Amino acid sequence: TLSYLSNELNHPGYRMVGIQGANPNSIGRYGRTPLYRAAFAGHVEAVQQCLQCGADPRIKADDGCAPVDISTNPTIKEVMLLSW
Repeated sequence: TLSYLSNELNHPGYRMVGIQGANPNSIGRYGRTPLYRAAFAGHVEAVQQCLQCGADPRIKADDGCAPVDISTNPTIKEVMLLSW
């Protein structure tokens, strides 16, 4: 699914489903969005792709954290904060 693909750094399917109009804010297990999963995994390119497809960086997961809260990568944090 889209959430799974966002966790795979170079998965060619992610761009394809984004192009085909999949919901970039779909909620998966534990309330996590594809953007949350990409940020948690530290995948800058996947985070950028999620945002380009319309992902909302303010959506919080069941743990009460937004993607920007759980990322330890400063580049990811900057990319998300600039998208607000």
